Amino acid sequence: MRPMRLLKIFTNALLAGWYGGFLLILLIYLVNPEVKLTGPGYFSMVPVIGISYTLLSALFWTLIMVAVRAFWRGQLVPHWVSFRYVVWMLVVNLVFLFTLYSINRWEFRLYLPPDPARIFLLSSTILLGLLGILVFLGLSGHRRATRRHRNGAALFPLVSLLLLLWLRASYPPGEEIQASVALTSGRITPTSFLIAIDSASLDLIVPIAAKGNLPNLARIMREGVHGRLQAFKPATPATWWASLSTGKLPYRHRQFGHRAVRFAGSSVPLGMIPRGLPRRTLISLGWLKPLSPGTLGPGARGIDAILQEMVTSIQFINWTENGMGEPGGAFSRPPVPAGEDPFPGFDSEGPGLSLLRGLVAGMEPIDREDGPEMQSTLRDDLVRAVLGDLDTFRQAETALEVSQPGILGIRLRGLDRVSHRFLRFHMPEAFGNVPPAVISRNGGVLEAYYRFLDDLIGKLMDHLPEEGRFFVFSPNGIEPIGIRDRILNRILGREEASGGNTGAPEGVFFAVGDGIRSGFQLEEASILDLVPTLLYSLSLPVGRDMDGRTRIEIFNPEYTRQHALFRILTYERARFGPPDGPDSP
Repeated sequence: MRPMRLLKIFTNALLAGWYGGFLLILLIYLVNPEVKLTGPGYFSMVPVIGISYTLLSALFWTLIMVAVRAFWRGQLVPHWVSFRYVVWMLVVNLVFLFTLYSINRWEFRLYLPPDPARIFLLSSTILLGLLGILVFLGLSGHRRATRRHRNGAALFPLVSLLLLLWLRASYPPGEEIQASVALTSGRITPTSFLIAIDSASLDLIVPIAAKGNLPNLARIMREGVHGRLQAFKPATPATWWASLSTGKLPYRHRQFGHRAVRFAGSSVPLGMIPRGLPRRTLISLGWLKPLSPGTLGPGARGIDAILQEMVTSIQFINWTENGMGEPGGAFSRPPVPAGEDPFPGFDSEGPGLSLLRGLVAGMEPIDREDGPEMQSTLRDDLVRAVLGDLDTFRQAETALEVSQPGILGIRLRGLDRVSHRFLRFHMPEAFGNVPPAVISRNGGVLEAYYRFLDDLIGKLMDHLPEEGRFFVFSPNGIEPIGIRDRILNRILGREEASGGNTGAPEGVFFAVGDGIRSGFQLEEASILDLVPTLLYSLSLPVGRDMDGRTRIEIFNPEYTRQHALFRILTYERARFGPPDGPDSP
């Protein structure tokens, strides 16, 4: 192909790519409705997103035309701005961008307020309409493009772009209503224990309990309430936890599952990067800058913050601190040397811990067919997970013996890490490539860990008074990772994970105690329902801005007759006064 023709094709591709790059920048604003459309934030995206997309698109089309020329002997006679080439390049770009818009609109439908969600839907519809118009113009002007075709090819994309900009600008971030509520602090509530277990799955609990190995959870299922908590997508456990602890959708609590970022040269924080943009690549290139946690604002009050203000005696342990893999978390511990007792000082925590101690000992010496390095990592992760949960449990026991809090909340995080690493040994049939020797050595770890947690639950239940209530819950479960992720882990040399959360597996909910129904199975519950239900259980008002339902059906009819459900506008701007101060119903 002659260089001049190649250059003309490149020029046409640049024109079509520029339009696509502009739409891609607009997509970032659609998934971040709190960011103003004007200002320095836009200009920082132009070189990173707009120019990059334009150049990549032009290069793609140039290579396509070179390939076509190599196998097709027809003539390619482009002009510097050719109707035929620009229109069909725009059509292909719009197919890609409409697909991207549709995917992101579906993925982030729960992350956007209602008005921006409708604007997103209208924007996708406009792109689809523009795509249909350009296809019609391209077909009707394929042989001989008239001035009407050329004018339409220029006018419709321009009008559509202006309409999209007007729609997005019609939702400027507004000021929140500053209405507040006066509430009484220092209330006395029924004694309640809240036990959060990361990545607990009813699909694993029920078979283990059926064998008689989880007596305490089996007792709760028999004498109380149990059910599944439905999570939502995108699959971001940090977002699920924030929704579970606030009762609100992500756009209210502003925890989007990862750290906020900004484009290089801009100070505008972005909570979400659209699906389809290589977030990790942009960060590694320095075009995106991660920001510190909390950059997007305080978000919403969680159940721990609400109860700290309203209840006299309360203790939350390991509730909102760093995760297991963060600095200062349990997985930052130095590994326990082989041959030493992995759990020194813990001898009376039940048969589950004894089983885990034996399994850890069976992982030594570390000279196995699945690789010494991998086996060593499995052993260290298991030990650290157990020690982290034991530390949390010991703190809870100390609090119960010393201060006797009326409300105790703890979060046990070890099961999440253990499930991610050991699930393939527990259900090898879902993977098919696990050697029998490895199954015999590691296959009992996950069940033993559930038995260990069941023992801790039983010891905590022994501290619960007769009129108290006991809740166990998890925002999400665990499931085998897909074949694509397994292949990528092998290719990229990532750690050998076997359990994942990408399919939003359901979490669990257990409740037992005074006023709670016996042997009741909760159906179609959401992670958003937990906080409203807990507040009702504690005879506290429920916020109207909470998105979850109050599941009063878990309580006996007699209890619900005696305890009315009260609502307030919000807890976010509540004023808390002394016990003799103002109060609201």
